[in-house]
Amino acid sequence: MLLRPTGRFPVGIQDLKYCTAESSSAIAADNHVVARVFYPCKPTGWLQRPLTWIRDYHYAQGYLSWGWRNPADLKGRVMKQLAVNTVFALGSTKLLPASYNAVPEDRQGAFPVVVFSHGAASMRNTYSILCSEFASRGFVVAAVEHADGTACCVQLATGEWKLLQGLGSGAAQEAKCEYRVQECITLAKTLQAMNAGADISSLELSGSAPPSSAFRNMLDMQRLAIMGHSCGGATVAAAVAASDGAAEQAPQEPLLTHFF
Repeated sequence: MLLRPTGRFPVGIQDLKYCTAESSSAIAADNHVVARVFYPCKPTGWLQRPLTWIRDYHYAQGYLSWGWRNPADLKGRVMKQLAVNTVFALGSTKLLPASYNAVPEDRQGAFPVVVFSHGAASMRNTYSILCSEFASRGFVVAAVEHADGTACCVQLATGEWKLLQGLGSGAAQEAKCEYRVQECITLAKTLQAMNAGADISSLELSGSAPPSSAFRNMLDMQRLAIMGHSCGGATVAAAVAASDGAAEQAPQEPLLTHFF
């Protein structure tokens, strides 16, 4: 098992997917986002519904694609396949220190919110120790799984898988960063709508409660932060730069008006 969080709250996890695109080819950063939400939950039996760090073989394939993409010879291909199998075997037996789809804690008022942007060749669980620690201390952390091609692997809201495509360079890299920023904004808007109890047909949560009630009045959107590592850090910097002077101009953009 991964390290247990040290805060006073037990941690729950739910998966979020939002998509208004009619097909996978029409997916864009302003109509699609997938994320893992780490949050303070009501006390349950320890790991009432356990969740593993790597839940699907695609993620292991994605991890090994970074720096080891297309071996030219047979030996290289065999070694890569063995490495993928080893990563999956290890990751699929490591439990996250949280309960999947646990009931959120609703007796402590609204919790501050963090949108988390992962680094290149990472995914929704890569920073689960950090996200769980924040959740155990009274934050709701929504970890984006970016669909711009920089994640080791992403499962789109349509159910399709998209493997690592790399960072690119120059204009291509800048475009990916802009895509990431817009995904974070889309996620922030989605969380804001959930907090208001809006009924959004294109939004799904993995828990049993409907999105319109699962986190209603539990998210303090006036205390909204964005955090990231590596490529995610660049996403944060770009988002902050884009937000400069925007508080009066775009109050409907929660991510742009409440950085701290």
